[in-house]
Amino acid sequence: MSFRFNFGGELVQLDDDMQDTNDESSPLPCLEIPFDTSRVAEGHYAEIPIPQLKTNDEETKPGCNGDLPASVLVKRVVFLQDHKEQSSTGSDLVPGVYEGGRKVWESSVDLVGYLAYNSSWREWIKGKKVLELGCGHGLPGLFSLLMGAAEVHFQDYNADVVKEVTQINALLGEYPNLERLHFFAGDWSTLLECLPAPSANSYDLILTAETIYSLKSLPSLARLIASLLKPKSGRALVAGKTFYFGVGGGFNPFKDTLIRECESMGVVPVVESAFRVQDGKSTVREVW
Repeated sequence: MSFRFNFGGELVQLDDDMQDTNDESSPLPCLEIPFDTSRVAEGHYAEIPIPQLKTNDEETKPGCNGDLPASVLVKRVVFLQDHKEQSSTGSDLVPGVYEGGRKVWESSVDLVGYLAYNSSWREWIKGKKVLELGCGHGLPGLFSLLMGAAEVHFQDYNADVVKEVTQINALLGEYPNLERLHFFAGDWSTLLECLPAPSANSYDLILTAETIYSLKSLPSLARLIASLLKPKSGRALVAGKTFYFGVGGGFNPFKDTLIRECESMGVVPVVESAFRVQDGKSTVREVW
């Protein structure tokens, strides 16, 4: 979604997104994960094409994303056995234990395509401070580094996902300026405690994909976004499914929660859908 926050109470526009279904009564402490840039990226890999998600005012000719690549490499990973054993359904998610970070979700690829093929975002992101929440493979955050972001921070609930997936993808893709990357793991409610100062109201852009599926986690996601974005100029982009069957999440509940939480903090967001994807791979997906 696309919106901005105004901490003075006047109407502005912003983009946002969130994820986390862990039990708030016993939040997982957040910690920074060291990044060894000399580490060798081992394992099997897959190449994922970047979809051309253009808005109506964008060029339609091939290659309109300039010098950016047409695909990205990601590490092929499997669902960990210990996570399987804790899931009675064989689900990709085990709430409070494993939040799905080893899977490449369609909406994270959608978000990369939206950033790559819309010139206004390609220009705006240069020199910006970026945070990806619920990062998993970290594709949107890594792509923002390619687009010229000055600093990119990644957060996932699971430390093993950050170490064995997000960081490996950063090394695998031979991204420039790896010293600009920082990685964190733990619960959203403890994230502010371990982000490098200043963290509150310091991010230009927050990215998140497939993090709005759980009604339970929406309030903490909304509060975190409002707390971290820069007043007036900060933006968030949220990618996910219009509706998540069986768990109740989706963009309408997220929008309602976001507005309610932001207004309680003296923030008035304007939220809008930027792009809809109907390709048959899943239910309708959107970028807001």
